Amino acid sequence: MAKQISLFILFFGLSALNAFSQAQVKPTAGTNLYERALSACVIEQLKQYGGQSSETRLRLINRIIERDDILTDKLPTQFGEIKVEYLDRQSIVERYKKNRAEIPVTVMTPMKNEGKTLKISFRDYYVSYKKRVFSYALEGGCIVDFNFDSQLDDFAITKTDLWGV
Repeated sequence: MAKQISLFILFFGLSALNAFSQAQVKPTAGTNLYERALSACVIEQLKQYGGQSSETRLRLINRIIERDDILTDKLPTQFGEIKVEYLDRQSIVERYKKNRAEIPVTVMTPMKNEGKTLKISFRDYYVSYKKRVFSYALEGGCIVDFNFDSQLDDFAITKTDLWGV
């Protein structure tokens, strides 16, 4: 009987310890504000513009982000159904030469603060490369606002604004 009670206490203690340790661990996925902003932006653009045409939808679920050694480092290549490629300028030029058509490219800008709000902007361009000149034609973009939420002890997205030219 004492053996059964000891096993019961051991099992209960391990279960409680396991539950406690899981509650204390904060997830690391999605903690990067650039990752969260990019996710919010591409998902909102797909939601707003994805129904316009099959070509537009295809462009919005297969995204090219201009690679930045600091801003885009270690960002995911998938957000739900949206696939993301991070290409440097040389890779964009090679893609342009291969396709012989303008390439839709999103450029992420460094975070800035306005009062208590942190803003991360994205600009959508059509990129071409003619006569050894790299050209950007602005199409639109997205601005994602973050404010610190003391109840969550984290930054929360407060607004995702899409804009166009």
